[in-house]
Amino acid sequence: MNEHLIIEELRKRFFLIRNQGNQSYFMDIKTGTSDLGVGHIMGVLIHEGKEFNLAKRVTMNLKDRLHPLCKDPVYVPLGKPTVVIDGLRFLNLWTKPEIQQSTADSKPFLDHLLLAMRDQYKVDYLLDLIAYRFQKPNNKKPHAVVYLYQEEGGNGKSLFATTLTKVFGASGVQTASEAKMGSGSKVQLWTRTLLIAEEASVKRGSDIYDTIKTYSGTDELDDDIKHGHFKKHKIPATLLMISNNAPNFLEPHDRRFFVSEWKIDLDKEAKAAYFSSYVNWLEKEGGYGAIAGLLSRRDVKRDMFAPVPLTDEKERAMSVGQDSCVRAIKDNLEDEPNARVFQVHDFSEIFEKFSIKGSQCKHKMTEAGLKEHGQRLKIGSERFRPWHRATDKIVSVSKRGTIIEFGGKKLPLELAQLKTSRYSIEADL
Repeated sequence: MNEHLIIEELRKRFFLIRNQGNQSYFMDIKTGTSDLGVGHIMGVLIHEGKEFNLAKRVTMNLKDRLHPLCKDPVYVPLGKPTVVIDGLRFLNLWTKPEIQQSTADSKPFLDHLLLAMRDQYKVDYLLDLIAYRFQKPNNKKPHAVVYLYQEEGGNGKSLFATTLTKVFGASGVQTASEAKMGSGSKVQLWTRTLLIAEEASVKRGSDIYDTIKTYSGTDELDDDIKHGHFKKHKIPATLLMISNNAPNFLEPHDRRFFVSEWKIDLDKEAKAAYFSSYVNWLEKEGGYGAIAGLLSRRDVKRDMFAPVPLTDEKERAMSVGQDSCVRAIKDNLEDEPNARVFQVHDFSEIFEKFSIKGSQCKHKMTEAGLKEHGQRLKIGSERFRPWHRATDKIVSVSKRGTIIEFGGKKLPLELAQLKTSRYSIEADL
């Protein structure tokens, strides 16, 4: 093999990641090893049977012969190990699943879903959603969240999560605890095709709930990563939540959560025998490949961007979680879209109507999606600690005083108060 062909082979595997002083450092995408020197690559060539002098000649000025690789990787399903975007080359986090699609009978999987969900309509929606993501992982995601629950253990919720990971491939699925979903690096969890949240226990109005609503409803956003910098991130993940509790945090008229109980209604002995047979089919009889084939061939005719189906379980959860006082505050906020700064007494009529005690007022405002600022501020002629919508941000600007940012607008706080909001729309900075 001549030197030119050897270089071409090296370019498929090794990439320049940085120069430091007189040293160059490379990455091997075959093993995922970084910070390799020229000597390491020479060693690989010699290991492959190349003569020492040939290996030495080939690796001279190697930094000028291999492609430079950008620091931040990207996720491009179905793409090559490295992808070029706007002339820059990036490491692709997606890797081909180990499971191979097959045309084998997928009936055990279909029967399993029907046994667990007990409604063919629910099964069809879940299949359509995961098949759509499987077939079109680079398309915009439907703004849907799957919530599967059952108080009792041993019903195979985690097995379903494992099955999806096998079928989509380990690189296509992130699995996270509730704590990780609220961490400073949460945006990274949403950078794959699926995000599976296990043992989910979410409260309405919590930071995690706000994150779920925001991240599941968009395909990219500006955010920062812990110990990183502020930048735009693609967030293609569809969220699947697995829990022991019904989602009583749901807001009335929710359009995003698809909710289903997940229960294998068999006695203890029959259930053990059933799962033994089903797992054997998955792992030893080509079940994972049959499921991958099913998803790749399924004809999805449903509009996946329409509101998710309303299930009996979801209706019950919304009924339990509904709070008339909170609903009234939210209705008020919807009626006053330009109002961004509030005080507790702005909602005094609502609190009186529903007989809310003074100690509970702030709690109701929080559940309605409002957030209390951490400091007292002078707004107009008053000084108080303002409340604002959780999606907004109060910013101190030295020359213009204190402003609030929302939906691309910037307003002085005194013009964003409830009592002046109807006049504030013309006062954008």
